[in-house]
Amino acid sequence: TDNTYYLNYNLDGSRGYPGCIYTEDYNAKDFTDPVTVVYGHNMKDGSMFASLHSFEDRDFFEQNRLIIIETPERTLTYEIFAAVSFSDDLIPYEYDFSIPDGLQRYLEDIKASDGNIREDMKVTESDRILTLSTCYPDEETRRLLIEAVLISE
Repeated sequence: TDNTYYLNYNLDGSRGYPGCIYTEDYNAKDFTDPVTVVYGHNMKDGSMFASLHSFEDRDFFEQNRLIIIETPERTLTYEIFAAVSFSDDLIPYEYDFSIPDGLQRYLEDIKASDGNIREDMKVTESDRILTLSTCYPDEETRRLLIEAVLISE
């Protein structure tokens, strides 16, 4: 019932860092939504989603293309198409993913953002997108987003 709970609570229920990697309640837990946003802290010790910042380096971005999500039911493989600096707006509240235009607007905003984008990949409003979101250590109003499209399950 509290979308910020896992931001401040650990798996064992104790309060504090590092918290958990999590999705909020607007996303189905089976990754079937048009866009699934997964949040994680950028920890100074390199844990949680800190390593996502490696995707800001163009060479690393080019050499690391896949994200694999394993659930109890299946394995999902995504191909990364962008690593961008984005606003800290809550994505599912800013975009209506229940309509194709909402997803198209989101994809256009991603492509217009600063960062690494694979121009050769075609991503459309009929694709399923995985967004990994983490903070920058010194920018409270920006988030690093790693964007990937589902290629197999």
